[in-house]
This record gives sequence, structure tokens and C-alpha cells, in this order.
Amino acid sequence: MDRHSQHPDERSSLVHDAQPVEHTPSTLKRVGRAIRGHKVELVTDAHQSPEENRLHREKVYAWLQGLRVPFLLASGVAYVWMHSVLLSAILFAISIPLPWIAVVIANGVGERRDPRQPAVYKPAIAREYNEFLLQQQQQQALGRGDSDTIIDHDHDEEQTP
Repeated sequence: MDRHSQHPDERSSLVHDAQPVEHTPSTLKRVGRAIRGHKVELVTDAHQSPEENRLHREKVYAWLQGLRVPFLLASGVAYVWMHSVLLSAILFAISIPLPWIAVVIANGVGERRDPRQPAVYKPAIAREYNEFLLQQQQQQALGRGDSDTIIDHDHDEEQTP
């Protein structure tokens, strides 16, 4: 029977007869995190990988270098057609430091590594990769069958004791 279709007196008796809520382990964990102040790292707080960082710096470099030419053209247009020396000088002055700024940003280090994170070195992966490359080179050398290779061997008949 639906609880909304019950008589008001019956609903009040159901409220008083309710059993206490059992705390499940997940509920207790949630309460514990709230008390301890568990900090969850958000995706927006995550650091960029070094590759992503380098690609971002390359894009910024390209944009800043690309903006220099339009500023120089706008400076010339302002001087020739608008006869505005002040506007031309301002646009030209903006275009002067753009290459320097672009190079400084492109040569930037990027985000610093968090010292609390462990530095992980995995020599086994590098060793396996080097072995794989060596096997590929050996297979290519065998499959190629160099025609320049001469194999000499002694015949038993030609040798005299």
C-alpha cells in the first residue's frame, strides 16, 4: 500500500515505529573523511604532463611570433592611411618585445615537480625496450641476406697431409 494513500493517523504511527538507521561501512568512511578533512584532488588541480606543457608552450610561442607581423602591418597602415604617428608608434612599440616574450615563454621550464611525489625509475622497461630493438635489428639483418657476404671454407679434398 502506498504511504500517501494511507490515513493520516496510520502515517504518524509508522513514523514513530521507525527503526534506527544502521551505519554501513561506506557511511562510516564518509563521516570519517568529513571529520578528518580528507582532501580530494580535483581534475582541474592536476598537473600537466611534461609533453602537454611543452606543446602548450610551443603554441603560445607560435601565436606570439605570428602576432608580430600583424602589429607591424597595422603600424604601417596607421601611419600611411590614417596619418596617425602616435597610433603607429604604439603598435610598433608593442611589436618589438613580442619575439623576446615568445622565446622566454618557449624556453620556460614548466610546472615544478611536487617533491612529495616519489621519483620513479623503471630500468626494466628501458632494458626490455633495448632488447626488443636489438632483436629487430638482428631479424632485419638475417632477413636481408646481404649478397656482398662471401663465405670461405676449406674442402677436405683440396688439403694434402
